Amino acid sequence: MAQPTESWAQKICRLEKQLDGEAATASALGLTPRRLNDFKREAKVEGKVQEPSPPVQNLIRLLLREDTQGSQRLTLVLVQDDFEKKANLKNPITTLQQMFKKGSDPVHNTEFHYIAAEPDDKSMEWLKEALMRDRVQPHFDPCPPDINNERARSTHFTAVAMAIVAKASQLDIARVFLAANPDLWPLAVEIKRMLNVDVTLVRIRDSQYESIYNYLESSELGDKGLKIDTADIDIADGRKLGSIKRLVRQGNENWYGFIHPDKDEPSSQDIFFSWNHMLKNDTKEFEFKITSLNEGDTVSYTTGMNHMGLCATDVALVKKNENSATTIIAGTNLSTEYDDKIDMVDQVTRAIDILANATGYALMSAVGQRIKTLNPKFEDELKALGLTKLGEFVNHCSRTFETTGSGGTLRVRKKTT
Repeated sequence: MAQPTESWAQKICRLEKQLDGEAATASALGLTPRRLNDFKREAKVEGKVQEPSPPVQNLIRLLLREDTQGSQRLTLVLVQDDFEKKANLKNPITTLQQMFKKGSDPVHNTEFHYIAAEPDDKSMEWLKEALMRDRVQPHFDPCPPDINNERARSTHFTAVAMAIVAKASQLDIARVFLAANPDLWPLAVEIKRMLNVDVTLVRIRDSQYESIYNYLESSELGDKGLKIDTADIDIADGRKLGSIKRLVRQGNENWYGFIHPDKDEPSSQDIFFSWNHMLKNDTKEFEFKITSLNEGDTVSYTTGMNHMGLCATDVALVKKNENSATTIIAGTNLSTEYDDKIDMVDQVTRAIDILANATGYALMSAVGQRIKTLNPKFEDELKALGLTKLGEFVNHCSRTFETTGSGGTLRVRKKTT
């Protein structure tokens, strides 16, 4: 005798027992409790019983560990707030999704987890949208600022990540992406051991972490069956270039203006920005004030929304317009010295000022990443001079900069005499 077909209402009731209640089930399926109840009581519209949509049906089957022909295996993505900061990403979820799309095996059934001791205001901006659009599951554990250090955040991330992995191990896991501080690579190895699936440690482009990535990609680790795949993310993702088209000066600093996008950008529409859309540092102070700008200056920016629509945010000065009222007159160009490359020198100097320690020195790799973030075309400017690295440019600016150390410990500062 054939077994009766289980209805979706029955499946949902079974899932509620597995997930400990209605609220947890609704959250897991991305439904409101009211909508979930409609399916449970088999509510009808125009005489037809309402059923979950095909994606929700597949997710129910997956959570119940039913056969889904292997096409809906779960991908776990664990994102640490320190990764977001170190990679300088405006929205790490969107960036990771773009990385998936570039791969040969796009992710269809993905579970995002954002783990932070306590998200800052900048993180909350993208989280509000991501919670609804991408069903990102937040994991917060607020603590006093004086003990919210990197060590505490790493410990919190590790503990939460292992709890998530342990729970997910009951499901059909296809792979795991770990977007975290690279120093947490042992966690990636342990997840590989637990689940026996591909684990991707998402790469941050910073020379100080190359030794870690080189080890993870080494044959020695691979021979143990613990090889961790790596994937690149462009640290300058999301930043655009443009020029100041018009500035409206009102009051002392309450200016606003319009940016004309670079010719490489798909849209040619001028974008509004105001004094409070300028880039801020970690202490919420403006790195650049709008009063320092003039028409024709080159700036980098990200895009956001205000009550009027599209606007530019995190606006940063890249290059002064040579014809503006505040033009700096460049000196004579020497064949081996580039101290007269005022715009490039200014960008290096600003990055050093932000990153320098008490001695005035800043890590060369960190300075390079900072400049690349604000001006994605800085590398092209180096190439135009026949150079490939920031360190080479600094060496050609002997009247302006001095260095100490070598390799991954190379540091730079502005000369004091």
